[in-house]
Amino acid sequence: MSGHEYKKFKVPNNAEIKLAMYSDKNIITVLMANPYYMQKIIDIKFYEHIDFSDLFYKDLKMTARGNKLSIIVPPLYSGSFSLKIK
Repeated sequence: MSGHEYKKFKVPNNAEIKLAMYSDKNIITVLMANPYYMQKIIDIKFYEHIDFSDLFYKDLKMTARGNKLSIIVPPLYSGSFSLKIK
């Protein structure tokens, strides 16, 4: 994977989801894992303007409000998705 680690976001300190982000130009790749046998919810606050217009990913339920993205992550999930920086 090209690019560099993306650090312009914040999640709660008690978030149980494993999360990493990498950016290359204006694309952020989000890597996520839920190692638990129950669904979890994670709220991600971004410090840049992110394009949330295309938030359909097969296994994830996502909602965006302002600069915050809320994701319902299914049990035992691991995967990735991309976001665009405006």
